Amino acid sequence: MIFDISEAENRIKYTFKDKILLRQAFTHSSYSNENNALSNERMEFLGDALLNFIIADFLYKKYPDIDEGELTQKRSSLVSAKPLSEAACGLKLEELILLGEGEKKSAYKSVNISADLFESVTAAIYLDGGIANAARFIKYALRKNLSGKNSKSDIIDYKSELSEYSQKKYGKKAKYKLIKQEGYAHMPSFTIAAIVDGKEYSPAKAESKKQAQQLAAENALNIIKNKLTKE
Repeated sequence: MIFDISEAENRIKYTFKDKILLRQAFTHSSYSNENNALSNERMEFLGDALLNFIIADFLYKKYPDIDEGELTQKRSSLVSAKPLSEAACGLKLEELILLGEGEKKSAYKSVNISADLFESVTAAIYLDGGIANAARFIKYALRKNLSGKNSKSDIIDYKSELSEYSQKKYGKKAKYKLIKQEGYAHMPSFTIAAIVDGKEYSPAKAESKKQAQQLAAENALNIIKNKLTKE
């Protein structure tokens, strides 16, 4: 598959000195396995750490009067899978990702794919041009979120909505399964899937179990609502 380097650079507003880094950032593991190419998985790891640091630095300077707990909550809401996925999709980066044939045919694309892509692009920019350029990309891509326009009143309680649906439809509450826990003790990430009537839905990843459950519930609700619309 031909990767459009100039288009990728145009969308992220950064020109690479090492174009190989850029291509690797867009190479999903499914494509890597089928084509013997380096995937972006290691970049995701580095990008995740960079995002946490850059956003923490931004929040620390923007909100000098709020405590550690609220800073942590704000950071978590900014670097979780959903806003990163939305930012990547807003730049139309997912259109350029190199996927394996099996992944291309998948009926449902997890938000984690585009969120992981955001992390890997961040890492690639850092490796190519340093932390200032990585920070510039993050602040550009997440500018709507960082502007502070989204308030707590805008947050939807997807867990409650899913439990209400499950209780009404099946007479029992939705459950949640921890798929994976990774990262350091002070900076963990949790991948969790929602289960409704024994069916496991697409998992989601976040810094806290609570946030991951909310995102997993949102994934499940989106799939359920799409199915109901088609029936």
